[in-house]
Amino acid sequence: MVFSDGSRLSPDAVIFSTGYTLRFPYFEGEGGENGLSQRLRSDMRSLWKHCVVPEMGSGLFLVGFARPNMTSLFIPTELQARLVASVVSGTVTLPSAKSMAAEAAHDAATYVSFFGAKTCGRLQALVDHLHYNDGLAAFLGAQPPLFRALTGWRGVSRGGLGLPDWELLVHLFWGPLNASHYRFQGPGSGGDATFDAAAATVKGIPLHLNYERACLRLHLVSVHVGHMMMLLGVAFTPRLWPVGAFKGIVPIFWGMVAAVCAAALATSGAVGPWGVAWCLCRAVGAVSCLYLTIANAVIATAYYYSPRDKATPPGTRMAAHR
Repeated sequence: MVFSDGSRLSPDAVIFSTGYTLRFPYFEGEGGENGLSQRLRSDMRSLWKHCVVPEMGSGLFLVGFARPNMTSLFIPTELQARLVASVVSGTVTLPSAKSMAAEAAHDAATYVSFFGAKTCGRLQALVDHLHYNDGLAAFLGAQPPLFRALTGWRGVSRGGLGLPDWELLVHLFWGPLNASHYRFQGPGSGGDATFDAAAATVKGIPLHLNYERACLRLHLVSVHVGHMMMLLGVAFTPRLWPVGAFKGIVPIFWGMVAAVCAAALATSGAVGPWGVAWCLCRAVGAVSCLYLTIANAVIATAYYYSPRDKATPPGTRMAAHR
């Protein structure tokens, strides 16, 4: 073996990382098994959540065949394992075969719109990490606890509402996705102890090497540019519809726009298409300003209260994470 610098090496072996062949030899044989093996190789997207053959229900599970386009394979694999354990133990019931087939077809169309037909055909297991993880987590009741983080709600028996956990909110919305996002609740959770452990893990992963840089540079740009592109652009193409923690923002945003526009029409007496367009533009501007104000306030509050060194008083700027 000769390298570009002229050096030579005689290796014992050369390993080419070329991927793997999708095969299920234990399903290959006579009768219907051939059809199942072929389907699993060439039509993985017809499985519900890449895990369940709809017509077989709980008779067969596949774990590990949802390859996320980014982050880690372990996040969807853990969610799949929790699904299998919950179904086998009887704590969760799968949807009907018809519902699972319809949802699998919808998910497949979504991935084609994300990645293109050619890529999806070549990479049968490829999924969008947020769409897949959030969809399966919603089925299991394991979504990130946005309401509890915002309200401090711990149940009536524990005092009801508390103080918002701004640091947790920012890490859930803008922090790196990890498996702990889905460990707060749902199958396998252990109440407040599990919640506190998941919160500590999520908040313990730095948003950036320096929190100030993350807040003032990365996240404010994300809010001002990326979020507004999603909120305004989704009116022209569904491909911009946000996923993950922000998936509920669009109906809230446009619902507020509709309400403000209706109020403006009622009070201004504007008539005709130009009057409606003028009121609509004013409503979009007003609601956009409100959204940016709230989002930036949350980020600023979290920056104030979230030094990485917990011995440092709140408000102290955090040094570079070591």
